[in-house]
Amino acid sequence: MKKYNISYYRALYKIILDMPSILEGYENASSTPLIRKSKLIQTILRATWEPQELEYWLDYGINLDILQKYNVNPVKSVYIDKELCMRATKLNPIFSYYFTKTDKVKIYRPLNKTPEGK
Repeated sequence: MKKYNISYYRALYKIILDMPSILEGYENASSTPLIRKSKLIQTILRATWEPQELEYWLDYGINLDILQKYNVNPVKSVYIDKELCMRATKLNPIFSYYFTKTDKVKIYRPLNKTPEGK
């Protein structure tokens, strides 16, 4: 508060006024803990690996047996809330990691040039 040269009560008042924008995108804003609205993410997996995809992993010493052990699969396309948002290409492959304990999937785009796409 000293940084902004305002009183404690003025800072609290500002936080209360900003609360709707802070809580945007959350369900049950008055309850604790806050739960972010989830989105339906669907991946279309390919049945076979492309040679260049396996070469990518082999450069790191990871073979097909290891990929299968850790539930890593090549992905053809990714839909979020039924809208196509990512499609794999030869120059920009997409992989999914399936975590059996949490029933969650992580999407990995190792050759994507933008940080938000990885």
